[in-house]
Amino acid sequence: MFLLSSNARAATWVLALFAMLIVANHIRPWYRGVPVDFRAFVAAGRVIEHDRQDPYLAEPLTKEESLIAGTHLSGPTPAPLPPFDLMVMGWLARLPISAQVTALAVATLTAGLVTSLAISRCSTFPLGLSVAVVALGVLYDVTGLGNVGPIAIAAIAGAAWAIRAERGAIAGACLLVALIQPNMAAGAILATLIFVPSARIILTVGIVALAGFSALTLGFHAWPEYAHTLSLHARAELRFPAQYSLSWLLRALGTPSGIALLLGTVWSIVLAIGALYLIAGHRDRAIRSGAVVLFPAALSALGGTFVHAHQLAIAIVPAIIFVRPTRSIWDGTWIVAALTVPFVEFLTYVDIWPTKASWLTIGLSFAILWATVSFLSEHLGSRAAATKATAVTLGTAAVFGTLVIARPHLRFEAMDFSAASHYVPSLNASIPWLLDVNARASIFNQTPYLIAVKVVIWAALIGAALVAGRAITTIDSKRDTYSES
Repeated sequence: MFLLSSNARAATWVLALFAMLIVANHIRPWYRGVPVDFRAFVAAGRVIEHDRQDPYLAEPLTKEESLIAGTHLSGPTPAPLPPFDLMVMGWLARLPISAQVTALAVATLTAGLVTSLAISRCSTFPLGLSVAVVALGVLYDVTGLGNVGPIAIAAIAGAAWAIRAERGAIAGACLLVALIQPNMAAGAILATLIFVPSARIILTVGIVALAGFSALTLGFHAWPEYAHTLSLHARAELRFPAQYSLSWLLRALGTPSGIALLLGTVWSIVLAIGALYLIAGHRDRAIRSGAVVLFPAALSALGGTFVHAHQLAIAIVPAIIFVRPTRSIWDGTWIVAALTVPFVEFLTYVDIWPTKASWLTIGLSFAILWATVSFLSEHLGSRAAATKATAVTLGTAAVFGTLVIARPHLRFEAMDFSAASHYVPSLNASIPWLLDVNARASIFNQTPYLIAVKVVIWAALIGAALVAGRAITTIDSKRDTYSES
């Protein structure tokens, strides 16, 4: 069969090499201009370290971002990270900006390697193909913006790996790192605190220490200000095209903003309770398989109020790790359909942002998709299951490709805050962002097209969540087979 031969496995490393070269090429421009998201994080650190001011406010953040960009900016890109993240950025602010950019590049590439190793160690998936999938599915998207999503994904994958190896303390430490993106890590941390006793001490002490030290460093007002920032930022992103939350969909369909946010919040709570209920009923299996971490993480990509594009890639980790022989053609279809997540999300990034990927990059992404489907089809239990899964995956890719070709003309210039020029500088930094997004909503929201694209991605995310949930209820990970119970 295709990917079980030594030559084919060697070919996966060729794919991995090309994918990593593309990612490295995408990182190279960071040294000519700090990418916009990381610029906001660096600026927040400088506000803390050099200005001794509140990093959540518009005026000091705009000033520091303008200095980093080398030009006057009329408003800031917010840095809606928790105080302990910004505390670390304050420490990094003591370094030259070039050193901070290098630190992010090293952290991003290391995160990709850790994620690839975790996937390979927790499954039979070839390491070379894992590197290729992670490079384009996890790293490529964020390297255009300089986001920290890959670090959180690596930490969650590492925590699952540690739990499977019965290293609860290491898992707890990994999840503390994952708090760099709290909305991705919160469910996994809650489940681990409840169901993995060996991780409780380090998680509890770590969370208390992070909260305490950050309050002492930034001031105790930082936490209420952070909560205010989150509420404003969630409202602003209701009309932003790179959002995949339920609240975004409801707002796109005409639901008032307040109700959309309320229903999104309720949905997030329902997902968290549902995850804990399922894990509680199959606690041992959830721990042995690592799904105690990966199932809540997969559900975070289906969250209610704030799901950014770069967070979707978390779904590929459980989708690959938990593929197993199955007697059901339908189960096999969901497993492979879930694996389209990184590729359709990658192409969405290519489609809606100005930095276009070359056809070589797009072709490579589909070569990796084909190799992934070929390998996983070996594990679907029957020729019929493999055939149907392959057809569904390639059909999904074809539908998405058609949407890309038929896309309307979308032109997203750099954020221009002239529409928000009347904002009060002492207000929260998310206010000018909200005003600008709302002012340009007619440009941002090509609603029918964006919904059509996102339906494909949401279907794949649901598939990944079902795969992770199925691992809890049916897989006996110690024997690597299905339990009959």
